[in-house]
Amino acid sequence: MKRKQAKGFTLTELLIVIAIIVVLSAVGIGVGKNILFKARASVMANNMKQISSFVTAYATDNQQMLLPCRGDLEQPDGSFDPDALWHEIILSMMFETTDPARFKEESFWDSQELFLENPLFSESASPRGFGPLNPGYGYNLMLPENYRTSEANPAGDEATLERTLVPMAYISDPTRTPIVAPADNYYYRYDEAQIDEFETGTIRGFLVEGRFPVLFIDGHIENVTPQEYLDRRLDEMPLDPDAL
Repeated sequence: MKRKQAKGFTLTELLIVIAIIVVLSAVGIGVGKNILFKARASVMANNMKQISSFVTAYATDNQQMLLPCRGDLEQPDGSFDPDALWHEIILSMMFETTDPARFKEESFWDSQELFLENPLFSESASPRGFGPLNPGYGYNLMLPENYRTSEANPAGDEATLERTLVPMAYISDPTRTPIVAPADNYYYRYDEAQIDEFETGTIRGFLVEGRFPVLFIDGHIENVTPQEYLDRRLDEMPLDPDAL
């Protein structure tokens, strides 16, 4: 009686199986990365909502002046650091007993889960990566520039604009005036020139399906395309709403 010989896979069949496994693995990895990216993007937007509460609190405690891009921060010895960035001022509101010098140290950021750190901004990002001075969210530097221009003052250089205090009374329409957006620097100027970086620069990584979140002074967030930001003249705000 003859034994029935077991039939194995041919080389062609094995190659087909391997190819299918490779394709499925690649698809699975791609889907996984996309899910992770969108989850981090959601955290990015939620972080900005928390930033909004501190912008409001600062105005309440400072004669209805907007949080400056750069301002004075009291040190433990009673002196003032005139070069504290806006997010360091927020950190001082959160950690009242912490030496502000710690806010410039990576070890401090590593030891805390800070909503001021953009989860889509990595240390390896090029040309400028994450660091205590560039946490991944930027202050709208067009806001003090537009304010100074409206007051018939020369806009001045960046150092002047960073320290310009903008009164809340100047904001004609808080629902249309941006204050914070994802950026690879502590400030941004999303005008016609800089917004091109969404095509070529670091900030391209902040786009989610072609859009990025913008925090407005009234606390709400909108996801806009770079071109929509310009088309809606958000870089020119605040303007007279009747003129739009």
